[in-house]
Amino acid sequence: MLVIHPTAIIGKDVRIGRNTSVGPYTFIEDGVEIGEDCFIDSCVRMYSGVKMGNRNQVLHGAVLGGAPQKLDFDPNIRSGVSIGHGNIFREQCTIHRSIYEGKDTTLGNDNYIMATGHIAHDCILKNGIVIVNGVLLAGHVTVGEKSFISGNVVVHQFCNIGDYVMIGGGSRIIQDCLHYSLVVGAEAGKVLSINAVGLRRAGFSPEDRKAIKKAFRTIFWSHLPLSEIKVLLHENPNEHVQKLPDFIDKSIRGICSGRRRRPMARDLSPGSYDTGDHPLTDIA
Repeated sequence: MLVIHPTAIIGKDVRIGRNTSVGPYTFIEDGVEIGEDCFIDSCVRMYSGVKMGNRNQVLHGAVLGGAPQKLDFDPNIRSGVSIGHGNIFREQCTIHRSIYEGKDTTLGNDNYIMATGHIAHDCILKNGIVIVNGVLLAGHVTVGEKSFISGNVVVHQFCNIGDYVMIGGGSRIIQDCLHYSLVVGAEAGKVLSINAVGLRRAGFSPEDRKAIKKAFRTIFWSHLPLSEIKVLLHENPNEHVQKLPDFIDKSIRGICSGRRRRPMARDLSPGSYDTGDHPLTDIA
């Protein structure tokens, strides 16, 4: 059963699947495609070029498929936003279409974009991602599987956020975030540790987490040359560790560096801390 509120405005050649509802004062432009079992709330704006799969929820005031915020963008370019299945778009989030003719900003399946989150043109979001309130993704950002970006994080254009990454609230990301990492930093994001909680919840075995933690020690806290680090990573038989050197090789902006570690000290007097670099604490 298709339910469309009488105040909604539906353009020409719009395709809406079964069991989908469209709320009051929503405006869906010409040629939009919406799958089955979707919920489109009130005051939503969906521009031409949006293609959406099944079981998606778009809540009040969300704007999907708007023009990119690029000063020299030609509005006559025909581009769009491609969305998979099972995504949730909360209140007033925005997603912009590609700057390239015939290309799309792309989202996979089961992503959760919270209120006021912004996804700029030509971003690629994979599956199972959580974007918390106020996150700003600049153009051409890629976000990997089941990563979690906390509130008010800002991500520089062309950055690549790997799989199972956790970024702490208020961080400023200006370089790529390696798979499995926990990244924090208001000035510039730094790798604090592996994302132990996220990996455990995702079903990574203790052996896998231990192998990843050892690899992170080598990458961020060993002070070895990059050439030697990549040799050691390639020699590690763990399938998850094997993904790390490839990510590093493909990085355009470089990867976030490891944060300088300070061990806990009972004596808080001046000089009681060793302020050099330290390996990861045993949190896996």
